[in-house]
Amino acid sequence: MSSIASDSLNQTINLLSELIQNKCINPPGNEMNSIRTIQRFLEKQGVTSQVFESAPNRGNLVSRIRGVDEGPKLMFGPSHVDVAEVKNADDWDEPPFSGFVKEGYVWGRGALDMLFIVVAQVQAFVELHCAGFQPRGDLILLLVCDEEEKGKYGMEWMLNNYPDLVETDYAVTEAGGWPLEPGKFALTIGEEGTPDSQNTGQDSFSLTSPVKSRFVDAMEDAVKKEVPNSTLVPLTMPGRTDAGFLRRKGSQVYGFALFDPETKKSELAVHGVNERIRIKTLDLTVRVYINLARDFLKRK
Repeated sequence: MSSIASDSLNQTINLLSELIQNKCINPPGNEMNSIRTIQRFLEKQGVTSQVFESAPNRGNLVSRIRGVDEGPKLMFGPSHVDVAEVKNADDWDEPPFSGFVKEGYVWGRGALDMLFIVVAQVQAFVELHCAGFQPRGDLILLLVCDEEEKGKYGMEWMLNNYPDLVETDYAVTEAGGWPLEPGKFALTIGEEGTPDSQNTGQDSFSLTSPVKSRFVDAMEDAVKKEVPNSTLVPLTMPGRTDAGFLRRKGSQVYGFALFDPETKKSELAVHGVNERIRIKTLDLTVRVYINLARDFLKRK
């Protein structure tokens, strides 16, 4: 397995801790705190971005590396910065909004759902930008608010108000990449279970993205560069994420990351007590996003 440079990894860890400490619990959200935190982080790396306020103190961020050809558009996102509430803080081994780093983990509400993916995508985007990456098609970074409350002020709002900025052919977001057994990692291809009342009651979350395609092959290749001889196992997941909005528009959207193969099932409890993420998972996820963008969007 490769690893990102220690300075880059440290700044990624620090960004994750800061986002946890921002305490963007939804409701009410107040996600502009984290959106501005990320915008400042990007600016320090020479990356420009646009921030859109969808409601008081609620915001969304878009950045873009322009393609040099008519290639496909790839999105890092939509990835949300809001987090679920904590009902049992006294049961935690570390304060749930401490962002504490201990024994190879970053602790706190939202570390798993889904701030580790947010910061991994931000760091991967920054590294590609700083390396002078020239993709065939656009590489888009989209960070949103309000996913925990069905996206009214986040992904839905962006599609309704700035569709040209968030249209994409392919996207990678939550949730995927956890180990199923040695050498096999989950790839989320769709969602099921909860009717979407904002779509005239239709169960839109039965929509899935293709199991086999050039893009799926590219994701698997990106993982194999970090964990040789591994494969991706397509799964659907219960509930909903912002991926459903883009799938309805025809985009191919996947839950894609790469967890440390040693991750235990007890560490995968979304919205649970002692939510935390392995630093090794954070490192691997940055790497697979960089691998994916470089290979899938490389110039011919």
